[in-house]
Amino acid sequence: ITELIITICLIIIVFKNLHYLPSLKILFIAILATIPMFLFLFYFKNLHILILILLSILIYGLLIYLLGGISKKQLKLLFSKS
Repeated sequence: ITELIITICLIIIVFKNLHYLPSLKILFIAILATIPMFLFLFYFKNLHILILILLSILIYGLLIYLLGGISKKQLKLLFSKS
């Protein structure tokens, strides 16, 4: 419940200062990408922790990209050397 209160307070602060509300579409995509990652972690919890972390990053990142949560342009900016 503490995390929920912090999230609500953060949304209020961001809106008051920036006059911006986070997109619910992006939130939905993030939740949708989290479900398969959770299922992978749940069923393969006996694997080594480093393997779990790396495969979880791969699953989540791939799903965020495929669901349109991040674009090719954003990925290029993220991995550029500037």
